Amino acid sequence: MRRWAGLASAHAPLPVVDAGCGTGRLLPFLRGCGLDPVIGVDPSAGMLAHARSMHPEGEWRDGSLEHLPLADASACGVLGWYSMIHLDGDGLAAAARECARVLAPGAPLLWGFHSGAADAPSRHLAVDGEPLVVRALPVPVVVAALVSAGLELVASGRREPRPGERAAQGMVIARRAR
Repeated sequence: MRRWAGLASAHAPLPVVDAGCGTGRLLPFLRGCGLDPVIGVDPSAGMLAHARSMHPEGEWRDGSLEHLPLADASACGVLGWYSMIHLDGDGLAAAARECARVLAPGAPLLWGFHSGAADAPSRHLAVDGEPLVVRALPVPVVVAALVSAGLELVASGRREPRPGERAAQGMVIARRAR
């Protein structure tokens, strides 16, 4: 994440977008990397309310990976840290296009995600008592979605699960062409 933050800071003072920010827990880290302002975007009113209460200095907006409430080419970077865990193939493609749209020329994107071939029920997230499905995305599928959206691959990787993790972890850094 620090490598991506360094790439994004080259496009400051544009804001960085924490797409799928949830509770806003990454705001202090992003600011500590010199990224400011940070715009957190999430579709959950409850998550945004929590983010506002914990981090009133942040800017929190209603939106989703598929519909980011930002102008074209307005962000120095987009972070999607385990934000696409509920997206199917069409949603993944739409999210890639939308992230590409808001990135400034040359600005980077970082997506972290569960990787592999098997989806699984969430241990932490549920609706009406039913666990949400967490998508396990193969790294090549994510890379293909980002490249199809017009982004250039910078780096990608996958690691096996550590103790306590149920799935391998994937990561992709891509950037908008200059």
